[in-house]
Amino acid sequence: MADQKLSLLINKQVPEFVREEHPKFISFLEAYYEFLDNTLNDKVRGLKTFADVDQSLADFENQFFNSFLPFVPRDTALSKEKLIKNFLPLFLSKGSEKSFQLLFRMLFDDDARLSYPKERILRASDGKWSLQSYLRIETDVYSDYTSDGVRTEYYLPYIFEQQNFEVYINGIFSTNYVYRKEQNKIVLNQVPTINSTISIRYLNFDITKIFNVKVTGLTSKASAIIEKSSVRNIGTSNFFQFSINKKTLSGNFDNGEVLSINYPMNGTIIPLFFQSFSDVGSVEITNPGSYYSVGDTVVFLGEAKVPAFAVISKVTSGVIEELSIFNGGSGFKVNNNISANGYIETFFSSKVLTVDESGANTINSISYNTDLISDYINTSINSTDYGFPAAESENLSSTIISALTYQTVSNIGPITSANVIVSQISSNVDVDFNVQSSNLVGQLRISDLGAIGKIKIIESGENYEVGDQLIFLDTSFSGSGASGYVSDVGANGEIVTVRLTEAGLLYDPSLLSSINITVDSVSGSNAELIVENLLGQGAELDPITNDGIPGKIQEIRIINSGIGYLITPTISLEFSGAGDATAVANIRPSFVELSGKWSTSDGIISSDEIRLQGNEYYIDYSYVISSRVEFNKYKNILKNILHPSGYKNYAVFTLVDAVDTDTKYATNTQVDLTISGNVNISNGSTIIIGNDTNFLSANANGIISVGSQIVINNENRIISSIGTQTTMNVSVAFTSNANNQLIKIVV
Repeated sequence: MADQKLSLLINKQVPEFVREEHPKFISFLEAYYEFLDNTLNDKVRGLKTFADVDQSLADFENQFFNSFLPFVPRDTALSKEKLIKNFLPLFLSKGSEKSFQLLFRMLFDDDARLSYPKERILRASDGKWSLQSYLRIETDVYSDYTSDGVRTEYYLPYIFEQQNFEVYINGIFSTNYVYRKEQNKIVLNQVPTINSTISIRYLNFDITKIFNVKVTGLTSKASAIIEKSSVRNIGTSNFFQFSINKKTLSGNFDNGEVLSINYPMNGTIIPLFFQSFSDVGSVEITNPGSYYSVGDTVVFLGEAKVPAFAVISKVTSGVIEELSIFNGGSGFKVNNNISANGYIETFFSSKVLTVDESGANTINSISYNTDLISDYINTSINSTDYGFPAAESENLSSTIISALTYQTVSNIGPITSANVIVSQISSNVDVDFNVQSSNLVGQLRISDLGAIGKIKIIESGENYEVGDQLIFLDTSFSGSGASGYVSDVGANGEIVTVRLTEAGLLYDPSLLSSINITVDSVSGSNAELIVENLLGQGAELDPITNDGIPGKIQEIRIINSGIGYLITPTISLEFSGAGDATAVANIRPSFVELSGKWSTSDGIISSDEIRLQGNEYYIDYSYVISSRVEFNKYKNILKNILHPSGYKNYAVFTLVDAVDTDTKYATNTQVDLTISGNVNISNGSTIIIGNDTNFLSANANGIISVGSQIVINNENRIISSIGTQTTMNVSVAFTSNANNQLIKIVV
């Protein structure tokens, strides 16, 4: 019937009186439609196929592109048929990020990435401040129902495995039910008597499913909206936490009260109950008492679901446990032994822990001679070789200084701290401590050298200069060789520190007052300096004492924080030690309100990416397209189809393709036709210096040209000339420096 000619149908379509009274008119109509059948029938019957792009593209390609895709090139990654049929969704999503991504996939088979400079703008006082509040609850979750004598079906809050919940009727465990997992409910096989309690206890409850619901305290009647829920940890125990929206809080939650939630599921409300808890957070010792031992139990008195448990973890021993440094002396090294007069090492032992090696007013190294006369008692004065180890051959013409052997001890200084290793000396006993200086050779120690150790500044004087020399004169003639200089002065030339360059030898520690120190200075005056002590001497250590009573409580360690304290428990320490210590507990409440914090870094200068807002690039209405497609290939399409009005567009070319060096055939493909690499600019200069850039190639391919607008380091400029692959000029000088920056092309 589809192929039947229209002229054959005329006789059946006109009224009978027309056929009878006007036969010539009928003949005319039949002749007319026969003409149409012979000339237009094929095209008329093909009209229904013209709307199908797949069947009509060859005939109407130009019309389709001119009418619907005037700015789109004919040669695209997508076939023309698919391009025309799918262009309407692209146009309808104009301005969205997905529309840009779809455009690049359709035309170039490439992924475009959009970034927004507004995300890196520094905005004053734009950080988000949040207050955090939460409820702490136990992990036991249950639903309780009171039987009406009819109901047998009870829904669960989500799909459980059967081993993850238990059913109780009037507190008695029951298995007299059917679990219909696909319907997420249990069906009791027998109707419980009226007013019976049906409890469903949930094991391994997924607390993260609880959010955007209201929680109410059964005792306090306080309520709030739960924003999210999470699992937290105390020691080895887990607990649940409800994060509360403080704006929705009504009333005050009580410590340890039961909380309820009406949880919607399958058109019904499931009552969920949770036990909030408060636990012991710390213990404060108010009276340390006496004669307690480490490990003694701390008793908590107060009602709780799980009582807290703690032990005494540190007590005083009643002996000297620490040493304070009254005077550090000079010339000591780390690990020098410290002894107590009148006590053997097994009764008291200590070592130097740290020393001051700065050399201020003292010396931090010393050299000494190791040769002994006894080694050469049989050597004749006229010998051709004395056999000294410091030179190859010595005789009566050799100097003493070239023949002697020296050793140097470094890292010496005043004691700054000491470590007690063993102590059985009562802390209320007076005792003197000795510091043994380092061994040098044989039985010789630093303290035996008689070297000057520390200078004490009695009067600092005025008008001295750094470098003024110290003159040492020993009127008792017991020692010699010391020298030094002023190493630091104050604003008025007052001496702050001095430094010893030589400590000298053989000074008598009992005659230190006979050593006269003067300062050789052009303008300085009135300084008074004395020798405070010799190297390896002068240390004064005092015990850090208490009243000598052992067993005073110093620390209490909480083993178990407990659960469910409604009020703060009291602490009893009367069952151990002397029973005279006291302490108080501090509990962490069920409802915790933390101090506020910044939830974002907006408005904080914390990153090199943050920039001040500008009038071109770093603004709210700009965006950057990064792709592997040259900008000139999509500039017109972007402007006429997707670019949102009022926005500023920037383009960055991304080169990620690698060249295959194993190919067997040479090709003419060019890969340097882009602006790659980075650029440098200088303040006051109009020259752009490139690094691995290809300015000439980019110009030849229409990516940039004289007159193009570019942005570097937030400065907009117009290209005035292009010199080489790595240099080009702009019309106006830059006002800042930039190193290794991207160059952005402005649409």
